[in-house]
Amino acid sequence: MKVQLSRRALLSLPLVPGLARAGAPRHQEPPPDLRLLDWRFPGDKPFVRRATILAPTHLPEGQKAPCLILFHGLGEAKEGHESGAYAWLDRYGAASCYARLRRPPVASVLKRKDLTDARAEELNKLLASDPFRGLVLVCPFTPNVWSFRDTPGTLDALAGFVTGELMERVVREVPEADGTRVGVDGCSLGGFVSLEVFRRKPQSFASFGVVQPAISHRQIAGYVASLKGRPGLPVHVESSQGDPYLQVSRDLHKELLQGGVSSEFIAPPGPHDQPFLRDVGSLEMLLWHDRALRR
Repeated sequence: MKVQLSRRALLSLPLVPGLARAGAPRHQEPPPDLRLLDWRFPGDKPFVRRATILAPTHLPEGQKAPCLILFHGLGEAKEGHESGAYAWLDRYGAASCYARLRRPPVASVLKRKDLTDARAEELNKLLASDPFRGLVLVCPFTPNVWSFRDTPGTLDALAGFVTGELMERVVREVPEADGTRVGVDGCSLGGFVSLEVFRRKPQSFASFGVVQPAISHRQIAGYVASLKGRPGLPVHVESSQGDPYLQVSRDLHKELLQGGVSSEFIAPPGPHDQPFLRDVGSLEMLLWHDRALRR
């Protein structure tokens, strides 16, 4: 089912600028576990066609890893800017969390400990019994779809690009990529985009997640209907205790469970900001998809 969103409904969604303001360094070098590819794609707008790929360097020869598509937040969704394509590497901690999962024990990297000692102990027990195996991280530039006159049409084009041209190139040019096992996730604006891309291309994905998704309660029913259309699909809903989208995330999870969807929910301490992602948000998200895509 495809729901047409009115411009008024889109503009009424709360915006959280905190992801743009936290001062993480840009263009970091990835850890030795990952190599970085920066791709640009020719073609007309409506949006910048660019993506960074973080491919594992640690796999045994001939082994492939599942792919995880990651959409970023509003603060980095600026046309022509590199901050979006590099958001998950530079600002959201995807690469550093990947390295931490590869080399447990994990522990909080913040004084405020969004990753609590108790949760770190649980994760370390999980990693001791079932180590993190690795993923190919596919990080496309995510446009501010709310700023387009034809938001549904822009989402149609984005879904087609990501599941078509982008993923076809990943499979063709990244030897480690297993194109038969693809997950999708996103944070804030990217959470909204991941839901909208999934509803347009549900058969393209083997796992689904959102982190602090910027959605409203009136959208939940449509998303639940879409996710119900894929029986057995594992779903991960992640928020935080200081997230303005905490209640809508919790209600999305509740409605998914009532609809028979295999949904898991987590809400660690922390606000809606980049340090939360770098400490625990990206860590939990990567670990969950690593397991879900191996089921």
